[in-house]
Amino acid sequence: MTNPGLDDGTYLAMAAVATVLFFASILLHELGHAIQAGRDGIPIEGITLWVFGGIASLGGQPPSAGAEFRMAIAGPAVSLALGVACLAAALGLPLPDAVDGVLFWLGQINVYLLVFNQSPPCRSTAAACCRPSSGPGGATTRRQRGRPARSAARSGRS
Repeated sequence: MTNPGLDDGTYLAMAAVATVLFFASILLHELGHAIQAGRDGIPIEGITLWVFGGIASLGGQPPSAGAEFRMAIAGPAVSLALGVACLAAALGLPLPDAVDGVLFWLGQINVYLLVFNQSPPCRSTAAACCRPSSGPGGATTRRQRGRPARSAARSGRS
């Protein structure tokens, strides 16, 4: 949705609001990782945000492959929920053009964030989601846990 015909000031305001909400989306994505890590007993040292992403810094290792998977998938789950909610509101509610435009863009960008977060260039989440969850005695060995990370790192190289 392009929302043509609005004045320049409206487009500028839409861009400013969308920028703030995009950074809020990234923060919520990283908080998803951090909150799940806390639920699994992993301390969080902090969250760092960049222009196109962020990282939740862990203060320890996940206690199990299941905990690592839950933590890795929590951020993308937040992005999916935000994307669906924003798109549903933009497409299903009678909103002013400016609000509709911002919500539609925010919904799209959150879905894109979800897809990007699972791609090889985003090695940490993709590798954690692909790690095997069983090994001898039901526990993943260190060697098994490293294979997907190495594979994701190799595929992200140019």
